[in-house]
Amino acid sequence: HRPRPRTYRRGHQDALARWATDELSGRGLFPGNTGLVVIAAVRPARRGDLAQLAAIYNHYVEHSAATFDTEPCSAESRSAWLETFSDDGPFRLLVATDADRVIGWASSSRYRAHPAFVQTVEVGIYIDPEIRAQGVGSLLYGALFEELRSETLHLAVAGIALPNDAS
Repeated sequence: HRPRPRTYRRGHQDALARWATDELSGRGLFPGNTGLVVIAAVRPARRGDLAQLAAIYNHYVEHSAATFDTEPCSAESRSAWLETFSDDGPFRLLVATDADRVIGWASSSRYRAHPAFVQTVEVGIYIDPEIRAQGVGSLLYGALFEELRSETLHLAVAGIALPNDAS
């Protein structure tokens, strides 16, 4: 059973944000393209998400320098990458969903293999280009950093390629 997203008319965001903060764990509000506010669920990524994760990532491979990759990837090729994450520990992969589709993802992964960096993670985030700049990234990073709060970490870093006004 998958929860259906709830929508609310604009103008009620403040009351809904308070309600969502108090009542919804792993969910958030963001403005939808139709003038409604949609609640998106945030959860750990699953193997069944691979095709959608790859599609979002490939957009950035093809239209920016943000990934530092030069060729799109397949869902199958991302399978080993998915295995590097877990539901506990410092290496996490969270997805934001709107009904049945992944609309973005955020991750924390090993920064470098050197022992001096054992308490450092590299974070990354990719949002479906159709809904960028609508708060999903903030929702994902908020959830990721909240989960990482209980880990023994010293630093979270992110590599940002320019130009990249959103980052």
